[in-house]
Amino acid sequence: MLRTPDEPGTDAEFAHIMRRLGATTPETACPDRELPHLTRERFRDLLDRGVLREGAPRTFYLYERAVTPSIVTPTAQTSTARAIILRVLFWLVVILVPVLFIQLGAK
Repeated sequence: MLRTPDEPGTDAEFAHIMRRLGATTPETACPDRELPHLTRERFRDLLDRGVLREGAPRTFYLYERAVTPSIVTPTAQTSTARAIILRVLFWLVVILVPVLFIQLGAK
């Protein structure tokens, strides 16, 4: 499916444009001619998923609950750094606990 230059590429971009237009409730729905440029397939997809809903005839609004929030996933570097820190802490405990018992037992 080809995008037109003005077509929002993601649901987040589309939601941002609709919020900027103020079309977030049935009462503030915008006429179909004011919608961002969408292909017919994208328009039907947004309608089918409930992201875009029809208010009064030929007016549409963004249904906020249907917009999936973008999820921030930890990067591999963050996971690797956390794993290293946990290993270092584990080995410090493994080494220091016996040393503490030896020191306390010697007194």
